[in-house]
Amino acid sequence: MKVKIFYISLICISYFNLYSQHDSALFKGTTFLSDIKETTFLTWRQEKTLLGSPTRWTDRDWMTLALVIAGEGIIMGNDREVFNWVNQRKAKTFDKVSKYFAEPFGSGIISIPILAAMYAKGKWSHDDRLTEASLAGARAFVITAFNVQLLKMAFGRERPAKNVNPSQFHGPSLSQDAFPSGHTTVAFAVASAIAHSYPDKPLVGVGLYVAATLTAYSRIYDGKHWPSDVFAGAILGYFTGRLVASPVNSLTKEHQKMSIVPHLSPNYSGIIITYNFL
Repeated sequence: MKVKIFYISLICISYFNLYSQHDSALFKGTTFLSDIKETTFLTWRQEKTLLGSPTRWTDRDWMTLALVIAGEGIIMGNDREVFNWVNQRKAKTFDKVSKYFAEPFGSGIISIPILAAMYAKGKWSHDDRLTEASLAGARAFVITAFNVQLLKMAFGRERPAKNVNPSQFHGPSLSQDAFPSGHTTVAFAVASAIAHSYPDKPLVGVGLYVAATLTAYSRIYDGKHWPSDVFAGAILGYFTGRLVASPVNSLTKEHQKMSIVPHLSPNYSGIIITYNFL
C-alpha cells in the first residue's frame, strides 16, 4: 500500500510540474490557463495513441512483439536461476549505488529534479529543444507511472521476497504488484524520451540508458523483482518514451528541413509549418 501511495504522490507531483510549465515551442502566444489545457491534451492524446497503437501496427511491429514475448518467456523460465545469481553477488559499492542513485532514479526522486533543471535551463537559455525534451520526459513519467499500476493490478504477481515460485500470478489484485517493475518502466521511459529527443547526441542516450539499466539491475539485486519483471518494464518504458518524444523530434530543426506541428488553442486550431533554410 505504501508503494501505491508513493506512486500516486509522484504522479500528482509530476502533473503539477507538468502543468506549471510554459510550453513555448508548441504553444506560443497562449495564456497560462491554455498552457495547462493544451499540455493536458497532449499527454492524454499520447496515452490514447499508446493504447490504440496495436490497431496501426505493421507486420514488422507484430514481429517485434513476438520477439519480445519470446524473450520474456525465456527470461521468465529462468527467473529463479538469474535472480539467485544476481543476489549471490553482493558488493558494498553497488549497495550504495542502488540506494543513493539507481532506486531514486526510478522512483522519481532524482529523475524529476533532473527534468525540472532541464526545463529551467531550457527556458533560461531559450533552448526550445531542451525545454521540450524535459516536458517529454515528464509526460513519459506520468504515462508510465499510471499504466504500470494498471498492469500490476491486472497481473497480481508476488514479489520474490513473498513467494519462492516465480511463475505464480494471482490475476487482478491490489496486494501483489511485482509485474512489471515500476521503477524500471519509469527509468527507461524517461531515458528513452530524452534520448529520442537528441538523436544527434548518442552520448546523451548512452548515459541515460546506463542509469536506467542500473535501476533495472538494482531491482533484482535488492530482491524486489524477478528478472522478467524488469525486462517487461524496460521494454514498456522504452517504447513509451519513444512515442512521447515524437513532438520534440518534429520541432528539431537540426534534423529536418521542414516540420509540420499541430496547433490547438482556445481561439483557433491548425498546423504550424516551419522550414529551415540553414
